Amino acid sequence: MKKVMLMSFLAAMLVLSGLSMSAANAMVFSPAESLIYGTAVALPVAAPVIIDEMASPTVLNTSARVDFAVLYNPSTLLYSYFYQLTNIDGGLQTSIGRFTFGNPMKFPVLGHGVMGDVGSDPVTLDWTATSLGANLDPRTDGTGGLAVDETTDRFFFQFSAPPTTVTGYLINDGIGSGTVVGPAPEPASMMLLGMGILGLLGLGRKKA
Repeated sequence: MKKVMLMSFLAAMLVLSGLSMSAANAMVFSPAESLIYGTAVALPVAAPVIIDEMASPTVLNTSARVDFAVLYNPSTLLYSYFYQLTNIDGGLQTSIGRFTFGNPMKFPVLGHGVMGDVGSDPVTLDWTATSLGANLDPRTDGTGGLAVDETTDRFFFQFSAPPTTVTGYLINDGIGSGTVVGPAPEPASMMLLGMGILGLLGLGRKKA
């Protein structure tokens, strides 16, 4: 009986693991890209995510599908966080101007890039100490931002930290938010931070 229960548990874990990895592989990468950026890791939230941008609490501007994936390269020890947006609903505002998400732990950006996918909308990237963003640029056909049914280039930011859930925002005339992935504090980093805080507290007590 115990053996049957153990086998059932292992089978369930394999199914759950497969589901996680299928979510991580929602975005497709070529063999050449995989050599550079590594292999997909399991995600804490399934992709894609639909974000509705609101002009007001009751008026819908537009909606976007946000695809994302995280690849890890053991040679460089870098996690590459890939994102791609598609405007799926025009609503009252037919374009999307910006996508941004938080970096609350202030991890340094160790790399970034835009893949230049054929037929996709170009983006430009920027970041501060606490947030990262992509400006959805006009296309050569004269449409501003990311118009209905258009898809951005895949773009990425690289960190040394594994993924966790963060809030992503669509910004134009209104703002919409949804849960995507971003860098998480590693246990070792949190331990060092805790030790540092304890050390400062001890130093303060000695001076007192």
